[in-house]
Amino acid sequence: MAYYDPDCDHVWREIIDENGTALATSCNMCGFWESKPDAIQIGQEITFRAVTRHSGATVTRVVRDLLADGRPLVKYNGWPLFIVNWDEIKT
Repeated sequence: MAYYDPDCDHVWREIIDENGTALATSCNMCGFWESKPDAIQIGQEITFRAVTRHSGATVTRVVRDLLADGRPLVKYNGWPLFIVNWDEIKT
């Protein structure tokens, strides 16, 4: 997560899923973002683009935990807690 930059002229955009639910708000200029409360919950299935060194596959996984900033953690490709960024989430 980028830190809030008070000197940035923030250009905000909402990160939404296929159903139109707002997951987070981010700034296109400095990269700062904040999650929406209760946007994603533990146990919920999410579909995301799993960006790794060897793949960019779209997969569906169950959320196992959440980081303090709200990003979901899933089990993927041998990682017990794979961090999914907001811009990778499809639903």
